[in-house]
Amino acid sequence: MTCGSCCSVRNIGSRLVEARLALALGASATLRVGPGQSSTWMSGGSCFSSGFGVFANYVD
Repeated sequence: MTCGSCCSVRNIGSRLVEARLALALGASATLRVGPGQSSTWMSGGSCFSSGFGVFANYVD
């Protein structure tokens, strides 16, 4: 997981992962990222540039 102008996550494993970015005031944003893929947390056409932590779990 990296944050610069946008926060993104890259799945280097071989299983589908659900990654949750913890935001202010208890809010969060969730992504599902397939094996070898990358994705960026977005909301309303804008990306998140920071977060308080990332939690990831296997989906399958």
